[in-house]
Amino acid sequence: MSLRYYIQGIGAVSPQATWDSGVFLDEPLHYEENILKSVTPDFKQYINPVALRRMSRIIRIGMSAARICMTDAGLAMPDGILTGTGYGCADDTIKFLQEMLANNEQHLTPTHFTQSTYNALSGAIALSLRCTNYNTTYVHRAFSFESGVLDAMMQIADAPQKRMLIGGFDETDPHHYNITRRVGYYKEETVRNFDLYTSGTRGTIQGEGASFITLGAEPTSNAYATLDGVQTLFGVRDAAQLRAAVERFLAARGISAAEIDVVVSGRSGCVVNDKLLLEVQDDLLPHATKAYYKHLTGEYSASAAFGAWVAARILREQRIPAAMLPTGAPAAIRRVLYLNQYMGGEYAMMLFTAV
Repeated sequence: MSLRYYIQGIGAVSPQATWDSGVFLDEPLHYEENILKSVTPDFKQYINPVALRRMSRIIRIGMSAARICMTDAGLAMPDGILTGTGYGCADDTIKFLQEMLANNEQHLTPTHFTQSTYNALSGAIALSLRCTNYNTTYVHRAFSFESGVLDAMMQIADAPQKRMLIGGFDETDPHHYNITRRVGYYKEETVRNFDLYTSGTRGTIQGEGASFITLGAEPTSNAYATLDGVQTLFGVRDAAQLRAAVERFLAARGISAAEIDVVVSGRSGCVVNDKLLLEVQDDLLPHATKAYYKHLTGEYSASAAFGAWVAARILREQRIPAAMLPTGAPAAIRRVLYLNQYMGGEYAMMLFTAV
């Protein structure tokens, strides 16, 4: 029997109240600006108050999401900690550079530098747990979380008793927003987040968050779903190439497109970048319910981690929140395909199956 990978626990902090496990996007927050910031829990519930005051905002968010995930999985000590991020702790990076310029590179405090490194979150989690196990951070832009998942799957294949903590995080930053808006990443006009998909213009809205999953080979009593595969694609030229890649991905796992019940779509609201994604999901998977999430969280490099969080909850709760603007309501949800695009250049897919 081939090895299966079970999502044993999940945790997320995002621009929605996702840290509360008792609700599933039931009362979505509406925004009227193009930058969506995370709704934060009481950090003292998850982080030692003494350590808390020395942590940056994104580290607090990530630490809380990781703790929520571990508690959900009943995991005291992970066998590995893997994080993925596109831009890391952007705010502290900017602060460090500004201080360097202001002080003429003299008498710099180390705080902003140490908290600006990409592996600051995975290191902080390990220090808080006194965990000396495997620890890696991936900075592969939109493929960062997926790279961590692939690494975790290889670790578990080598030692099936391992339980791995995997997360993705990114934070909003006005400097990054202003720079990338000029090249079409973000919308020039202000849009309400629930009007994102009807805006009909180029660009999307900026978001942030941290989401974690615990992955293992054992079907625990709390398991949400199985994660049956991950694939990333770069340099996609047209819809035919993307469609063929999706078909090969599914065929390699012994299923057809007709067996997909729900597509968790990484549609961003950009009339340019969404074009191939929409064409393929509507042409290859016309029967499947489409569910969207980037109007709830905004766009960021590691948003695939939130996509995994959403897919896991959909499969366990057997429902799609109205906030995700589903195109239908399947009677039963067996398989969920996560299909993402990031800025029209990077595509990724993950397959989830109910347990």
